[in-house]
Amino acid sequence: MYDIIIKNGTVVDGTGGSVEKKDISIIGDRICSIGCGVEKSSKVIDAEGLVVTPGFIDIHSHTDIGLLVNPRADSKIRQGITTEIGGNCGGSAAPLGGEQFDRLLKWGRENDIKIQWKTVGEFLNTLEENSIALNYGTLVGHGTIRSNIMGMDNRTPLSSELLKMKDELSRGILDGAFGLSTGLAYVPGCFARTEEILELCEVVKKYNGFYATHMRNEGKKLLSSVDEALDIGKKRGLALQLSHLKASRRENWWKMDRVLKKIEDARKNGVDVLFDSYPYTASNTSLSSFLPAWVNAGGKEELLSHLKKKGDRERIKGELKINWGNVLLSSINHRKYRNFEGETILEASNEVRQSPLDFACDLLLKTKGAVSITHFCMSRENVDKVVTHPLSMIATDSSLKAPYGKLSKGKPHPRSYGTFPRVICDYVRERKLLSLTDAVRKMTGMPALRLGLTDRGVIKEGVFADIVIFELDKIEDRATFTDPHRYPSGIEYVLVNGKIVIEKGEHTGALPGRVLRKEIGNL
Repeated sequence: MYDIIIKNGTVVDGTGGSVEKKDISIIGDRICSIGCGVEKSSKVIDAEGLVVTPGFIDIHSHTDIGLLVNPRADSKIRQGITTEIGGNCGGSAAPLGGEQFDRLLKWGRENDIKIQWKTVGEFLNTLEENSIALNYGTLVGHGTIRSNIMGMDNRTPLSSELLKMKDELSRGILDGAFGLSTGLAYVPGCFARTEEILELCEVVKKYNGFYATHMRNEGKKLLSSVDEALDIGKKRGLALQLSHLKASRRENWWKMDRVLKKIEDARKNGVDVLFDSYPYTASNTSLSSFLPAWVNAGGKEELLSHLKKKGDRERIKGELKINWGNVLLSSINHRKYRNFEGETILEASNEVRQSPLDFACDLLLKTKGAVSITHFCMSRENVDKVVTHPLSMIATDSSLKAPYGKLSKGKPHPRSYGTFPRVICDYVRERKLLSLTDAVRKMTGMPALRLGLTDRGVIKEGVFADIVIFELDKIEDRATFTDPHRYPSGIEYVLVNGKIVIEKGEHTGALPGRVLRKEIGNL
């Protein structure tokens, strides 16, 4: 007697292989047989006319503590994501210490969440105790461990401080983290020299983890930033993941062909480099990250102090060259100014008769830095090159959202709701830039291999039953930049560990997700 049989579906197994019509039988949390033709089951899903794939794996997310606010994981599970990896861009929910812990305590009070962990292991245990809808794993954020030990100081770590960072990273991986992430464009990651990252990557290599980097620069210094990342991958001989690969701003779009050539050449020369991307021409980040690094050095209080000084503002104006008409205000953590959400900074500044930079600086002061923006900075041609490249995977680069409750604020990037359906709708069905098998592999088998998840990311006997069932003619992202809190259409079922979480397009309330911990094995 089977628990679930999925009948008559067109199976795309995640390996990039052939598409076949097969039945899939599930007992407990695993696929027990394929093509069995047996009828006896507690539950039969008729997938006639539907595509059956492994659950999508979001290798670059920022969900993390959002799962404690919304364990249903609405914006992710509704787009077919059954597994995601957090702790990216140098920021992770653990380990915590010093001001990092104090800041998270404040966030917890605001969101009715008890922050009682400090280590990676304690954080993962907290998620397990609360139950979640999807599977979750994490990286250790370089910015997190650096700020735990050095604060926001712009300097080289002392040898004793570097040893402490390496120890925190080692303990994090032993607790189950999959490796290290850096955010070298952000404070405090931008203050780290290459040598510091090389030292930390020794630890990652020791435990056979992977290194994911938000590179030092994605615009003017893109080429040298790629060189730095590839050099680290080569010198340490570890798995290198270039996060959300892009060429930012029009004057840098020509560089993408050279970037891809550098990556391809490095791969041919033995560097284990891959990258991820999302299918949109806009990025999303904090408004404060647009400011020069010296403004952000020292933390929030120093940032606000600089913004108050006329001389410092003049210096910022001299250094910052941005088309403010391409910068959309997506989230403003202040009731008085939320009416500007969904407007560009140029539009909003015109309304209040200020220069765009003065408006941006004043807004950061009034909100104490709590402003997120969406930046239209990429070309469609480049996004297509990256998404369709054989070395790329698909990722949301987004935090968890929902159309209700605490996660419904603002106008977030639509990738939070639509990334994976958009690839299938736009790149497979509409423009035919990818085959269905290649697209599914980028979302499933490929990231599973990168993570060492041998029992997820494919459909075969014995693996965990993480499965998505969708209608190819109807799957579509519906979230937009002006109306982002919209679920995609066309996804009929999502199963996580053999349990139905999405049934006929609706959330069942089931929370069968698991915390994934890296297996260290024999060293």
